[in-house]
Amino acid sequence: IMSQLTPIPTDSIRIGLVPPDDCSGLESSSNPVLCQSVDVLRSLVDDPFLQGKIAAEHALSDLFAMNARPHSAQAIVSIPFADELVVKNDLQQLMAGAVEALNKHGCTLIGGHTSESAELSVGFCVNGFADRSAIARKSKPNSGEVLILTKPLGTGTLFAAHNQLEAKGAWIDRAIKSMLLSNSSAAKIFAAFGASAITDVTGFGLIGHLREMISSPALNAEIHLTKLPALDGAIECISRGLVSSLHSENRKYQRLLQYRQGTAEHPGVELIFDPQTSGGLIATVAKDRAQQCIRALRESGYGEAQVVGRVFASVDSTDGCRDGKIDLTLTP
Repeated sequence: IMSQLTPIPTDSIRIGLVPPDDCSGLESSSNPVLCQSVDVLRSLVDDPFLQGKIAAEHALSDLFAMNARPHSAQAIVSIPFADELVVKNDLQQLMAGAVEALNKHGCTLIGGHTSESAELSVGFCVNGFADRSAIARKSKPNSGEVLILTKPLGTGTLFAAHNQLEAKGAWIDRAIKSMLLSNSSAAKIFAAFGASAITDVTGFGLIGHLREMISSPALNAEIHLTKLPALDGAIECISRGLVSSLHSENRKYQRLLQYRQGTAEHPGVELIFDPQTSGGLIATVAKDRAQQCIRALRESGYGEAQVVGRVFASVDSTDGCRDGKIDLTLTP
């Protein structure tokens, strides 16, 4: 839909819809580029304070993916219809959690909009600044580099199971801790190791966001299914068909896949379609720097950071596939 629109061109817009990225970029008369993004989440947890923190980290992740420094945010909140005192209490807890997360990253809440609706949702329009020469893009990986994922997958299937009372408390507790883990340090580490392309893994799942990275027909990617980190209980839930409402929509990317021997039956196949909330970053890093990068990530709290695949030129594909295809393999 967006590609069919024709917004008025403006010289000061450095990054807009052609091509799109995690944030838009607006140039100013000074060196830093103003980066903006917006994200809104339906409520995942019953605790408004936790929901506010998760939503703030989720929104800020787009800034981190582009190597931008958070500056300010406006809230977009819908509170369920209730008695005025209940609404006031829920909103206070929600925003207290959000401000705690925003403050941690030096991001000032400067305003917002509230409304009442049938269910709780919360999001933020976030602003940040990035030096022109340091902006990270997601669509410029180099052939021969490896793919590094910083967080395990599985929030979509786990909370689908949770909504049906099929998830263990320990699984959800682990998932919440993962969602609260900021991508700020990971982004800085990737910048230090010269990552050529970075994006965060959220609603489109690993497969959808990886497709955005290899949009060039000259590139292919390979995913090692046995290397994909998964949250506790995620494989069990997804194998039972307990999936997010976005899961089936993400399966449209199946047309991009090239199945290698034995991969079609592997449970990791379904995991790559799983939509993530406040997921990790995925980046392409030179192969000879990958292990050092992984070590730095794990020392900074990303304990399950892992090389999950590689990017290579289409002509290097074993079956000559073209147009940004993604090979699935079980081999390390």
